[in-house]
Amino acid sequence: MQNATPTRLRRIIEKNKSTNTLRRRSHEQLRGGKADVVFGSKSYWEKRYQTQCSNMQPNNGSTLFEWYCGYSSLQGYVYEMLNISQEFRGVHSDEKANVKILVIGCGNSKLSHDMHKDGFANTQSMDYSEIVIKHMKKLYPHLAHTYHVENMLNISLPDACKDLVLDKGALDAIFCGDNSYENIKIALTQ
Repeated sequence: MQNATPTRLRRIIEKNKSTNTLRRRSHEQLRGGKADVVFGSKSYWEKRYQTQCSNMQPNNGSTLFEWYCGYSSLQGYVYEMLNISQEFRGVHSDEKANVKILVIGCGNSKLSHDMHKDGFANTQSMDYSEIVIKHMKKLYPHLAHTYHVENMLNISLPDACKDLVLDKGALDAIFCGDNSYENIKIALTQ
């Protein structure tokens, strides 16, 4: 391992500044180009959910959308993070029922619903889109009390509701918005 000399540290800092400048330039080109997708904008999400949720079909799940993966792909990691034996998959237990989970940027994903079905009864879900939260409450009326309109930059839910925080894409969306680096720092300290 190399020593962290002042000269070496300056090079690392300069390299990181350069990399961050390139990221910002790429981001600015995306936003300034023809692409009208600005994932960091609340108005983008409200418009997207207004379109997706207007034809709500609760029985066929046509208004649900998974970014990256569903709960079945995350289940093993969740159990590992919470030190819960894999033998409890699909089994309701006090151990799982008492875990307080917060899903941030839930959107119209069925992640929270699937976790609840797996026995995680204390799962809370939040998104800053009022449209999608209303939609999810209608879609899953038995879980309506677990869906909240919240901004992950200023979470008002009590800390007691967070043994585990799950995010599949909210930080990516913040990265696409204005003041992304500062906002990511804020989000990670909530």
